[in-house]
Amino acid sequence: MGIPTNYLIKNNHEFEMFKDLFRRGNIMLQKSSVATWDEKHVPFLKENKIRHFLLGKYLEDGGLDRIAKKALRFIKTFPHKQALDGKSLVQLLAYNGFSLWWLIRQGFYVDFLEVFKEVHAIQSWIRESRIRTITLLNPDESYVRLVKEAARSKASVTCITAPCGHKTCDTKSKNRLIEHIPRLIRTAQGFLRKKTPKMRGKKENILLFTRSHVWSEIDRDIKGDANLYTLQRDLERSGKYNVFLLDVALNSESAWKAIKEKKKPFIPYDYFLAKSFFDVSIQRKLRRLKAGLRRIWNDLDRRGEFEKKMVCNRTSLYPLLKRRIEAYFLDEFGSLISAARNIEVGKKILKEYRIDRAVCVDENGASRFLVIASKICSVPSIGMQHGLIAPYGSVAYNYHWNDLHKHKGNLNCPLADQTAVFGSYFKEVLTRYGGYDSERITITGQPRMDIVFKNKKGYEKEKLCDRFGIEKGKNIVCYASEPVKKEVERAFCAVVKGLKGVKDAVLLVKVHPAEEEAVYRALLKRLGYPAIVSKDMDLYEALTCCDLLISIQSTVILEALALGKPAIQLNLAEEHDVFGEGAKEMITWVKDERKLIPAIRKALLQDPDFRKVEKRKERFISKYYHRVDGKVTERLIALVDQLPKKKS
Repeated sequence: MGIPTNYLIKNNHEFEMFKDLFRRGNIMLQKSSVATWDEKHVPFLKENKIRHFLLGKYLEDGGLDRIAKKALRFIKTFPHKQALDGKSLVQLLAYNGFSLWWLIRQGFYVDFLEVFKEVHAIQSWIRESRIRTITLLNPDESYVRLVKEAARSKASVTCITAPCGHKTCDTKSKNRLIEHIPRLIRTAQGFLRKKTPKMRGKKENILLFTRSHVWSEIDRDIKGDANLYTLQRDLERSGKYNVFLLDVALNSESAWKAIKEKKKPFIPYDYFLAKSFFDVSIQRKLRRLKAGLRRIWNDLDRRGEFEKKMVCNRTSLYPLLKRRIEAYFLDEFGSLISAARNIEVGKKILKEYRIDRAVCVDENGASRFLVIASKICSVPSIGMQHGLIAPYGSVAYNYHWNDLHKHKGNLNCPLADQTAVFGSYFKEVLTRYGGYDSERITITGQPRMDIVFKNKKGYEKEKLCDRFGIEKGKNIVCYASEPVKKEVERAFCAVVKGLKGVKDAVLLVKVHPAEEEAVYRALLKRLGYPAIVSKDMDLYEALTCCDLLISIQSTVILEALALGKPAIQLNLAEEHDVFGEGAKEMITWVKDERKLIPAIRKALLQDPDFRKVEKRKERFISKYYHRVDGKVTERLIALVDQLPKKKS
């Protein structure tokens, strides 16, 4: 009846292997167990009375938060340690006077965090359940190393490999091919639109970096980039600027979205990227870089000095991440090579369109290459806050002194010339935790709130109810979704179950621009609960007309508070402590599903604890959103006007 062991399941493919073993009678049920990351596997295990463990449980109660802080501390120290011939990783990756490290820093952080998280969860499982034997099903080599590192001498690790593993690779190859199709379409769109922005006359040319995945309904019958719409509109109306709109799609889903929604004058970045492969000058530079990176990688891997530096929390990271690190050095895409290519493309755009100023959203992430290109081309740049900046966890805005000041020249972390933030709280976070110079931070307010200010008299609950067929007198609970992949289903199901116990309440699901309505419609069908699901409705109409807002960690929570609405932050899987004390005292934080129904009832009954939102609204707005006065975009344009002119 099989061998007693403890099966560690990483994904659905491995779970199907386990089920096959189970059906063949190759598992000793009395003495075997299963540890899995996916809650969807639990029903089968329960039904067949198989002892099981959810590894994600070992990361709750602040566990993941502690791990994230360790990963953040590591990412701020590791690249400055000597790695090869007396040079640090920051120095070794010098290109055009700047370090390419800063363009892969966030990717490295995500890789580190994933390893820390898995090792911690597996170690906790082994320790608390006294695991002595572990069986892995068809895992790759790097995952075997990770489990052995977590187990060390505590448990023995064996592997079962399925003969059909090659089929998975074929599927991945097909998926990669499909992902290129929207990129090719966007490249063709670029050829058709390249002359759209007529950069003529005595006007200054300003570039706005826009992102496809945040494209959503801004106002009734108006769609746009939620972060830049009002700035784009008012700059064009001012008559002082030619506005060049550079549109970047971070994945195939957002690329398809842009193909469907974004028309002229948005120019897809894919067009410029494709052109770079036929640019002799760029190709020559990248060939030299490739040869240099290969030499550096071979020396780092051979000598072992680098490996010794990659130890954190008594975990040796190098063997676990070697394949990913090698890919950063040697691959064509998602690598140091592609980072350098983006810089070269950025320079080309700035010169070709004679850009005088650049406005970058996600300036320390997706558009960091443009910040570097702007510095090379002497083009002043502005970074715009586009979401939460948390004291911990916001790796893009959290730096050590060494990151910003250790090196001479341009090897230090490049920041935009000016950064516009929503309120004094975020300026304080950037100066205290990010090491920013306070003189390079300007408080403008949240530009999206200009739309709310303009439309607030037109937002009426009665009209919203008529449009969606909501019975009058019902309390509207707005659930603002967000792409926190491992929490989506758990959080949403908890909200639905909670509302089943609350009379006279209707659920309105405002789907995040980066998600699909189908996910939530399927969950509602499975749970047998009617609700209104909309991706394109005006978010601020929903916030203004609702009686309660529920979300996980979205900026929408702050916006609801600014509008005087009670808000529940639902953290069932992870502890997203991202809002600071000033906002937390106004938010109801629910970490236990059993406490959600009482929290919803209190909010809808206007419990005194919830009325404090309205009483403290002014103080909150002044700290987090500066002013909701309809003049935020004016202040942003004034900041653009104040930037020094491009050096000739």
